[in-house]
Amino acid sequence: MWVWHTTLIDSGGASVIEFAKTHELNTIYLQASTTIPTATYETFIGAASAQGIRVVATSGAPAWALAVNLSQLTGFVNWASAYNSSAPFQDRFRSINLDIEGYLVPSWATDQASVTSQWMSNIQTAMTDGAAHGLPVSVDIPFWLDSVPAPGANEPLGRWLAQHSSQLVIMAYRNSVTGVLTVASAELADAATVGRPAVLAIDTTDSGPTTSFYGSTQLVVGQVLQQISAALSTGSGFEGWAVNDYEAWSVMPPG
Repeated sequence: MWVWHTTLIDSGGASVIEFAKTHELNTIYLQASTTIPTATYETFIGAASAQGIRVVATSGAPAWALAVNLSQLTGFVNWASAYNSSAPFQDRFRSINLDIEGYLVPSWATDQASVTSQWMSNIQTAMTDGAAHGLPVSVDIPFWLDSVPAPGANEPLGRWLAQHSSQLVIMAYRNSVTGVLTVASAELADAATVGRPAVLAIDTTDSGPTTSFYGSTQLVVGQVLQQISAALSTGSGFEGWAVNDYEAWSVMPPG
């Protein structure tokens, strides 16, 4: 699951870890802030690791898709690497997760090809830097990027991003199992085609009546996730599911 407010781990993040353990999660995508003291990360990641939960350094912004902001992207990768180089093994980030969403840049509407080309180049640089430091890089994408061409690549942008990342996280934001599986099918196929694992993400925030499980219960969300796993237990490159986000999910009624 995603934890977007890093301040939630300021006092050790015990509630976050307990919630993750209760729901049998093995990964937390933690939005990493460079202003948080190193010791805070070490305490939280060490406690999560003791429960078998990996912590992934997450960050990103639509503007990171643009060449002019490449230094912000590489700066984050380098920060995560520098943190890991000084932290004990059990207190390290296991990988990086990028949530860039370049289609939200205003110039996407007027020059999609240019934004896409810059986005692709920036991702390649991040992948190279991450690999140099032993940090795999996963990429979050909406399910519809299979309809966007990747300039110069003769393939959809979704497939290109799958090929140039360690893992594809597909934001399949719909409010039913059928809806999630339907919208994610093309991107799942693209990930399988290029031999990359894919994670299907659902939403529990108040984002809209057709895109989120907001207003439901933790029991229903758990059942939905089980049904998704059962439907995709073999083939298709499916590696698991993810939930956006901790704060919305954790305040849902239990059942």
